[in-house]
Amino acid sequence: MPSADDFRKIYAYNFAVLDAYARKLERLPWPVVSKDRGATWHSMAGVFHHITRVYDGWLNYTVQGCSADEPMRGRRWDSLTSMKEVRASLAKVRSGIEPLLEDLTDADLRRKVKAEWQPKACSLADAFGQVTLEQAHHLGEIIAMLWQEDIEPPDMTWLATNWALEAKRRTRRVRTRSR
Repeated sequence: MPSADDFRKIYAYNFAVLDAYARKLERLPWPVVSKDRGATWHSMAGVFHHITRVYDGWLNYTVQGCSADEPMRGRRWDSLTSMKEVRASLAKVRSGIEPLLEDLTDADLRRKVKAEWQPKACSLADAFGQVTLEQAHHLGEIIAMLWQEDIEPPDMTWLATNWALEAKRRTRRVRTRSR
C-alpha cells in the first residue's frame, strides 16, 4: 500500500496537472470550453468542474465533514460562466485538502470513510486512489475534446512533472536558506 509520503507526492503531481489544464482552458474562448460535446459532463468546463467536485466530495466533504466550496457543490455544468470561476473553485477545494495531506500519516490511510453516494465504506487510501484515477480518466476526456479543436493538451507525464516539482522545491529551499 502507498504511504502517506507517496500520496503527498501523487497529489503534488495531481495538482500540478490540474493547474496546467486550468491554465490551458482559461486561455481558450468560453464558447469552445463550454460547448456540449456529449462527454460525461458535456463540455471541457463541465468535466473540469466535475473533477473539482470529485476532490471536494471525497477529500473535503466525506473525509473532513464539510465542503470547501459549498456554493459550487450542487452547480450544474451548464450554469458555469467562465473557467476563472471553475479555477477559483479548484483553489478553494485544494486549500481544504492541503492540510489533510500535510498531516496525513500511514495509520490515517487505513481509516474507513463512507461517501453517502457509495454502498459501503472504504479506506482513506482507497478514497485517495479513487480521486486520482477519476482525475486521470476525466482528463482523458478533456484531451479528446481538445483534439477535436486541434489543440495540443498540456504535458502531464509523471516523470517530467515530478522533476519540475522537485526543481521548484530545491529553488525554494535555496531561497529560504539564503534569507
